[in-house]
Parts: sequence; structure tokens; C-alpha cells
Amino acid sequence: MMFRAGAATGLRSGRMSAVVAAGAGGATAPPVPTIDLALLHSITPAAGPGGAPVNVRVDVVNNGPATGTNVVVTDALPPGYRFIAAVTSAGHFVPESGRWHVGTLRAGGSQTMTLTALRDSDGVDAVRARVSAVEYDVDLANNASAPNQLSPTNGWSDGLLMCAAVCVVVLVVMLAGIVRRNWCARRGEKSAKLRGE
Repeated sequence: MMFRAGAATGLRSGRMSAVVAAGAGGATAPPVPTIDLALLHSITPAAGPGGAPVNVRVDVVNNGPATGTNVVVTDALPPGYRFIAAVTSAGHFVPESGRWHVGTLRAGGSQTMTLTALRDSDGVDAVRARVSAVEYDVDLANNASAPNQLSPTNGWSDGLLMCAAVCVVVLVVMLAGIVRRNWCARRGEKSAKLRGE
């Protein structure tokens, strides 16, 4: 395509368009297809000991307006996990590269992959999985997602805090029961004295 001097090019509202002159009146080139891919990445359970099985889920959505082609998710399985199996709603997962080749994703469509893996060690590097396609993506901010993963230290700390909270509640209930029994016993003694027993 030849652009004449002074031909306008612009980017408005995330859509690319090119205006080229053709003859005396000029003509508008077809707009470049744009997409907006979004990625969600989750690991359950979020924390645990080495050797524990986990499920890694990756969801890809195409908010449109065009169809995305050659959609690929990289770093779907973070380091520190041993791959066991993959279930994909579209495309295929390559364990050696950690890539999920989704393929074509129409506007408004979504695809899901669930990986089964083993956690190698307590410490895991939470890499950010990323999604890309051939088409121009108008919003790259939602193309990457870190797993919803807590570090094991935080996970165990949260567990200890929860146990401590439960213990405090149990102690409060027990003390309330003891106080109530003492109060009832004293009231009974006062009633007996009033009756002259």
C-alpha cells in the first residue's frame, strides 16, 4: 500500500485506521483488526508442602471486536511444579515449553485449560502467565496474570492465625460458661439464705 504525502494515519479509541489517497477523491483502507485478550490464572490450593498436588487453571477471554488468531499463552505452568496432565477446551498444551496453543478465539469467546501438577518445593516463583495473538491488542494491561498464590510462609502464617483466633473464641466461650455457673451458684446461695435454709 502506497501512502501519499500528507495522508492521515490515526489511532482513536484503540482502533487503528489509515486514510490513503486514491485518485482525486481518496479512499479509506479497511481498519486493522483489533482485539482485547484477557487472562485469568489461578492455582489451588494456594499454598502447601512440596509434593502436594495442585490444579492450575488458565482462562482466556477475547473481548473483541475482532477474532483472535494464533492465540498463545506462555508460562502457563510456573517453575517449581511438575506437570502431570492437561485438559483444554481448545488447542493443546506443550509441557516442555509451558505454552498453551489456544488457536483461534472469536470475539466474545473464552477458553479454559486446567493443569494437574505436583508442587516440587515449598518455595515457588509466581511467574506471570501471558497471552498474545497475531492481531493488534488494544489493552495489554489484562494480558498477564500472576497466580493467586500465597507464599508458603504466608499460607502457614494465615493458618496459625486462624487457629489462634479459634482458640481465643473457645477460651472466651469456656470462661463465659464458668462465669455463668458461678453466678448461678451464688444466686442460688442468696436465694437459700433469704428462704432461711
